[in-house]
Amino acid sequence: MSNKLVISGVEVELKQLSAVEVKLLWTEILLMFQLERFVFQGQEYLLATPKAEQHYKPMEYARMAIRIKETLGIPLVYRFKSLDYNQRNRLVAQGVYFIVSGMYVFLPSLLLATKVTSKKPVQSLSAPAQYLLLYALLVQSIDGKTARDLETLLPYRYVTITIAMNVLVELGLARLESDATNFKRIYMLHKGRALYEAAQPWLLSPVKKRFYCDCLRQEPEELVVSGINALAAYSMLNEEQMQTYAIGEEQYRELEKEKAFAGKNDLEGAIQIEVWRYPALPVKEGYVDPISLALELQDDKDPRVEKEIETMLGKLWLQE
Repeated sequence: MSNKLVISGVEVELKQLSAVEVKLLWTEILLMFQLERFVFQGQEYLLATPKAEQHYKPMEYARMAIRIKETLGIPLVYRFKSLDYNQRNRLVAQGVYFIVSGMYVFLPSLLLATKVTSKKPVQSLSAPAQYLLLYALLVQSIDGKTARDLETLLPYRYVTITIAMNVLVELGLARLESDATNFKRIYMLHKGRALYEAAQPWLLSPVKKRFYCDCLRQEPEELVVSGINALAAYSMLNEEQMQTYAIGEEQYRELEKEKAFAGKNDLEGAIQIEVWRYPALPVKEGYVDPISLALELQDDKDPRVEKEIETMLGKLWLQE
């Protein structure tokens, strides 16, 4: 393996450990790894390059990294020749930092599992990142939580949440801090209305596509109301005769298999179905959340609708 270290197209200088630092380390790690220091984006790391084929478990890699952090005070990054998809995910789940021969990186300041040769700046919120942002705005604070903590609260897996956290950081909406065990904790940089306004340039409509049907072969109680009738639930607006439901992409695929949409078409029907990029947030039972609803209806130029949306959003910040 080359002595060069290239991250995101940037060649990083590697430095040898001092004699004092070497004396602080234990025999096994000195025998099994070549250890060097490097600095990337202002953060100092210790690079551990295996001298031979390794057979450690992800938890063992994590324990060595924690011990190094406690001994030398800097994070440990492993450099591997190759890792398959499952190996990468298992290391990420343990919070282990790694680099795979110019292909993948997992460092606090970079997006997870991104090919460094093709990484592009984030220009909008991904669906999971927008869900995470809305959860922080509408449900409860996520400050101080790790991806593992959030996995118990959100309808996403650990790896997806980790990527979403990094998206929020790159857009300047959050920061990450490593705790004593090297796990990253997220902190939003704004609260309430200030966070909502800071996120405005990147918020996207949750609707991926719309269609109509004559009826549903599934109980409506299992679906979430969106559109004008959802706005009516949050405001003084009257309901309309046509009902609109929001469903997630996975639920849509399942209903399609079951042929649940009778008379499905793109023009008209008794029911309108919106396929959403992310699941409904637990804000008001049976209805989509107010911010997603405002984004859903942002192209509706009816003055009554615009006025009620403004009033609905204003109520979110009354206690500030």
